Amino acid sequence: MRSGVLWVSVALILASAILAGLPVETAAQGATIEVQPEHVVAHAAGETFSVDIVVKDLDPTVNTIGIQFALVYNLSILEFVEYKNGTFMDQFVNNGEQGVLNVEKHDFIGDPTLPEGHNKVFFMTMILPDEDGKWHEPFPGGSGTLCTITFKVVAESPVSAPLTLSETKILNVDVSEVPHTTKDGLFELVAPRPAEFSVSNLKVSPKEAKPGETVTISVDVTNVGETSGSYTVTLKLNGVTEATKEVTLDPGASTTVEFTVSKDVGTYYIEVDGLAETLRVVAATPTPPPPPPMMTWLPYIAIIIVIVIAVAAAVLIRR
Repeated sequence: MRSGVLWVSVALILASAILAGLPVETAAQGATIEVQPEHVVAHAAGETFSVDIVVKDLDPTVNTIGIQFALVYNLSILEFVEYKNGTFMDQFVNNGEQGVLNVEKHDFIGDPTLPEGHNKVFFMTMILPDEDGKWHEPFPGGSGTLCTITFKVVAESPVSAPLTLSETKILNVDVSEVPHTTKDGLFELVAPRPAEFSVSNLKVSPKEAKPGETVTISVDVTNVGETSGSYTVTLKLNGVTEATKEVTLDPGASTTVEFTVSKDVGTYYIEVDGLAETLRVVAATPTPPPPPPMMTWLPYIAIIIVIVIAVAAAVLIRR
């Protein structure tokens, strides 16, 4: 039996063969190696972000055993932070194969093959064969993540730069390159949008009140911008400013602003920053005074009189 260490060495030799250039397999078009998300936006120096390098629509019948790429970036704009292995190849290790070999290198500063002021992250992932030097079905197919790379922004806005894929290769068991396409990414550093506020959900409670009764008027305020800011909410009654309140909100934050008023009889048109409602203040219906004491007993006296008359009539009839 051959040792696993031997086949790690074999895999490294195959990796070197990839870098040296290989014959291109003419079958099975359609696979893509791409940067996701395709467009990354940041707003300030010091921010970090990650991109996934993914393979898509890989045909399992081409018998893939290895994939490589290099991602080129501008050193004056971005700084490499870290990488993490993807899990796409791991799910296809089977039948005694010795796992997945991942190779990463990110220090190519000064490499004459790169544009001036640029660096790259090189990554290769390969399924190691079994101890007899064989690979087994099922071979990698479909779509998945090869690697996740994290960068830190070191420039000031506004600036943009491509995230360019190069040296991409898909290797099959015949040590032939499988045809594929690539999709680069784009990084953009832009100034954040200033604070912007939306006002919604105007409520008046109660909408019909008595003179002097407290009425609550409320609205929801949301900062839909990308920076913190302050906003003044204005309450108007019949076109005249009644009260104002200032709120300070972080990006995406919301709060409820309340006003209280009490008014005399009348109809009031309420307006809060373009939202409108109507408040009616109506006089209370007066309560009728209680009847005088004698009038309270009149029904009972009438009943007694009727009974007396009835009894007298009955006596007279019997005589």
